[in-house]
Amino acid sequence: MGLMESSCSRASLVRELQKHLENTKEDNRRLDEELKRIKDDNTFLRKGKDEAEQRLGNLMYAKMYDNNPAIADLSDQYGPAKLSEQFSRLYYNEWNSAYDYLQTLGFTEREIVEILLELIMESNEFCACKLEETWAFVQHWFLVMDSSSVETIKDLKDGRKQKLIDKVPKIQEEFYEHVRELFINNTRLTEVFNSTPLEVYINECIRCCLMMNACDPPVIIEIPGWKPLKDRGVKFETSVHNYTTEGRGRKSMSSFQPTTQEPGQNTGNNHHLTSDNNQQSSVSTRGQKQKPADDTAFVDDRNKMEEIGASKRTIMEESIVKVTFDKTKFREYTCRGEYVDFFVWPVIYLYRNGELLDKGVAQVINR
Repeated sequence: MGLMESSCSRASLVRELQKHLENTKEDNRRLDEELKRIKDDNTFLRKGKDEAEQRLGNLMYAKMYDNNPAIADLSDQYGPAKLSEQFSRLYYNEWNSAYDYLQTLGFTEREIVEILLELIMESNEFCACKLEETWAFVQHWFLVMDSSSVETIKDLKDGRKQKLIDKVPKIQEEFYEHVRELFINNTRLTEVFNSTPLEVYINECIRCCLMMNACDPPVIIEIPGWKPLKDRGVKFETSVHNYTTEGRGRKSMSSFQPTTQEPGQNTGNNHHLTSDNNQQSSVSTRGQKQKPADDTAFVDDRNKMEEIGASKRTIMEESIVKVTFDKTKFREYTCRGEYVDFFVWPVIYLYRNGELLDKGVAQVINR
């Protein structure tokens, strides 16, 4: 009897142990599933954290670089510093070749400097307007201007800069059409622009100016008081350049290299694009067409006109404000002096009102 009871107790204990073991296995299985879920959640959260940190880093990077010239990307071959070097080479190489070519055609020093300066400044104005128009279109149709779009804006500007390299030939051709319209009434210049030295010079002007305006913010070139021809409301052959100091004595030179000629000498012809002689000739021609029958009266009238013209020229010369030569922004061209006679090459800045990247060039005089 006692043996049977003992056997039943052991069987009951075995069943309880088996049941406990099954419960333990179930708990372990449930805990394993919970552990797996926790691990999966942890992996998901860690991934989300890494992505958030990456987005934050990109956002901080974009905000730091966006429109911030103080941070230079040294790997960018079209960064402001490298573009400044290319712009200087343009003056010493292509500008020099174009100058020599124009001199062989009989243009005077002042005419050549004026033509080449107009071309570089008009190139820059053309490129700036072209990029401003395309960016305004993108902003109007595709961008929401808030903090969330900073990365997008940075990517678009970087992509635009890379894509522009392929667009340079197209922009160059568009600028040629623009130049032909500007100088449509000057047959001599339109023919000159088709020459190889001028084509090389113009193409390099467009390439440099396009890439400078694609920087963020744009690299700036400046001639004090310069305005585009369209804003002056005049054609090139009759333009009055209010960024020069007309009316004072000029020095000419027989080549691009500095020479020691006396004031008033002229090595070229009299085809001045902005000379007062052309205007006087035009007035005289119009007077001859309306010549009265009485020669004496005509001579008296012409003398009065000449006296009035001389008086006006004297007043204009006296009213000219001498521009003091700023050695911090410009280098002398062929002479040393205290006042600016005319500008030859623009000064270049890191951005508008920003740090000077390279000096410009100006012809100076002492009177």
